[in-house]
Amino acid sequence: MSAQVDEPRRRNIERNHTATHLVHAALRKVLGPHVRQQGSVVAPDRLRFDFAHHGPVDDPTLARIEEQVNHHIWENLPVATREMKYKDAIAAGAMAFFTEKYGAIVRVVDVSGVSLELCGGTHVPSTGQIALFRFTHETGAAAGVRRIEAVTGPGAYALIRKLEGELEQAAGALKTQPEHLVRRIEQLIEENKKLERRVEELLKGGTGKGEEGRVEQIGDVELHIADSDLEDREQIGLVMDAFRASHKRAISVLFTNGERAGVHVGVTDDLVQRGVKAAEIANAIAAVSGGKGGGRPHFASAGAGDAAKLGAAREELLRWLETRRPAPPAELRAHLESAVTDAELALPDHLAELGRRVLARVADQPSGERELALELLTADALVTYAFEAQAEADPAGLTSLAARIAGDER
Repeated sequence: MSAQVDEPRRRNIERNHTATHLVHAALRKVLGPHVRQQGSVVAPDRLRFDFAHHGPVDDPTLARIEEQVNHHIWENLPVATREMKYKDAIAAGAMAFFTEKYGAIVRVVDVSGVSLELCGGTHVPSTGQIALFRFTHETGAAAGVRRIEAVTGPGAYALIRKLEGELEQAAGALKTQPEHLVRRIEQLIEENKKLERRVEELLKGGTGKGEEGRVEQIGDVELHIADSDLEDREQIGLVMDAFRASHKRAISVLFTNGERAGVHVGVTDDLVQRGVKAAEIANAIAAVSGGKGGGRPHFASAGAGDAAKLGAAREELLRWLETRRPAPPAELRAHLESAVTDAELALPDHLAELGRRVLARVADQPSGERELALELLTADALVTYAFEAQAEADPAGLTSLAARIAGDER
C-alpha cells in the first residue's frame, strides 16, 4: 500500500497558510497590537482568519493591509521552520494564541523580519511562491471578532479574471470601453436625475401631460392622448396619479416609445364608478399592434407587440371609445325611457323640451345639493341626445333646436 500527496492541492494549502501568517502580522501593524487570532481555516481554494477587533475594517484600511501582504510576497522572503524549546520560542517573540497546552519542544515558523509564530502546518519555502493575495470578504464573526476571507496564487488570478470579465460585460451593456465605464455610469446617473426632476415638475404642475398631445371630447368625457419617452412604470404611474387627481370625467392615454413601447391608460375615479376600466381600454388599443397587458380599473399598461403599428392603435382608440361611451346612471336612464315612451312630439323636440325644463329647475335650486347634481347630469344627457337625434333627422334644424333649449324660442 502506498500513499501519494496531491501536489497542486498541497501547494495551494501552503500558499494560503503562509499568507495567513502574513495577514496576521499586517493586521497587527495596521490596526494595532490588540489584534489576536481567534480562529482560522486554511483550505486549497481560500483562507479565513478571525481576529479580535472592536469594529468593521473599512475599505481603505483593508486595501492598506492587502498592499502590505503583497509587498511581503513580492519581497520573496525566506520562510524557515525549526524546532526549539517552548520557553526559548516565547523568549524569541513567537506568538502562541491558542488555549491548548504545548509540549516542551515546539515548531516555529519564521517569515524573516515579518512573522514568528508557533505552528505545525505546511508552508511555502519563500513568500514569492504565494504570488498574489486578494481579500474577498470582511465581516463580523461574533461580538468583538472580525472575519476576513482571501484567496492567493491561482485563486487570486482567477478572481481578477472574473472581475475583468464582469467589467467588460458591464461596459458592453453600456456601450462603452471598460476604461470609460465610470464616466458612462456618471452620465447615466445625471440623466436619471434629470428625468426624476422632470417627473417631479410634472407632478407639481398636476397636469399629467408628459409630452405634447391632444384632447378629444367623447360625449361628456375628455380623452387626453400623448406620447412620452418615459419607460419606468412607477414614474408613469405617478404621472397618471397626478392626472387623475386634477381631472374629472377624463381618460389619459400615454403612448411610450423606445425599447419598451407600450400603451398606458389612466381613468378618473368618477368614470371608474360608471364602469369604465383602464385595462379594457389598454388591451383594446394594444391588440391592434399585437400586444396585451393588464392592470387595475384606474390604471393599466399594455405592451406593443409591433411598435410600428402604434399609429393604427391610436385610431383604434378613438373608434373604441365612441362605442363605449359611459352609460348614464340608473335614475337618468329610467327618466329617459319614460320620456321617450310618453312622447307625442318628434324625439329631438321632446328631448329638447325636457332638457329646457330641467335647466329651468336647476336655475331655481340652491347649489351644492345632490338633486341639483342629478338634474345637471340629466339635462346634459337630454341635450346631448337631442342634438344627436336632430342631426340624424334634419341637420338643418340644429340652430333652431339650440335656440329652443336656451329658451329663446318656444
